[in-house]
Amino acid sequence: MVKSIGDEYTWAKECILDLKADNIEVEHLVTDPDSSAYRAAQDLYEEGTTSTQPEHFLDTRHVSENIRKRTKNDKNLLQIMPARTQVKRQKLLNCFSLDLTERCNAELAQARKKVWLRGRSLLPKTFKIAHSQQNIDFIRKTVNLRLGPNILEKTRLNMNINFVEGFNRSLRRSLPSNVTFKRNVTSRAHSAAHSVNFGPGESVLELCTALHCEVPVGGSAYEALKEIQKVDILQEQHKKTMQYKQFRTDKRAKLYKLYEK
Repeated sequence: MVKSIGDEYTWAKECILDLKADNIEVEHLVTDPDSSAYRAAQDLYEEGTTSTQPEHFLDTRHVSENIRKRTKNDKNLLQIMPARTQVKRQKLLNCFSLDLTERCNAELAQARKKVWLRGRSLLPKTFKIAHSQQNIDFIRKTVNLRLGPNILEKTRLNMNINFVEGFNRSLRRSLPSNVTFKRNVTSRAHSAAHSVNFGPGESVLELCTALHCEVPVGGSAYEALKEIQKVDILQEQHKKTMQYKQFRTDKRAKLYKLYEK
């Protein structure tokens, strides 16, 4: 039976059964809001196949993106944007939806004692919504989409599936859709997973050692692989710095302004 790659229910069920075979049971399951993977875990528990009742959490990145889109399409918020024409109001609302979503995430980050970026530049400094109870209610309703009690309960562990998405990108590089690897598709997939877990340089060294063809220590190939590993680690650390995050924020703001022109 050929299974679709989009059949999340079946794939999740098989993965959970594979983990069960290794005496590992799923306790927390993080998915995007429209995924059916959690239903597979719940069904296995109700059938008695697994003994641990799974708890479902929502991926914070997908939640934020869904809220941003919903805010951008909110007709009530569109009408209170401080601009004269429909086009300008829509442009302001696009920026407002992104800014508001990130401000809500900032509140959560502050609650968890994490440092957050300051000086948001998506909206102009003169941006101001008219003060009225109706406008306050519109904005409060939007904020509650991310900071309401129900969604906070579903995202209280602050987990997401970014690591899985990153592995999928690595997997697509090893197994591009325009090439069919009939003989070594499995080994290429395993190699991609190994590279993600150990890093590009260390992965090659480990694989060569496992095949009893060790790379000579101190040789040019060894030094090149170590340098690749070092650069990969430094890039990963750099992307976590506040300086890099501020750079991405400023760049995105410039692109927004460029697009508006």
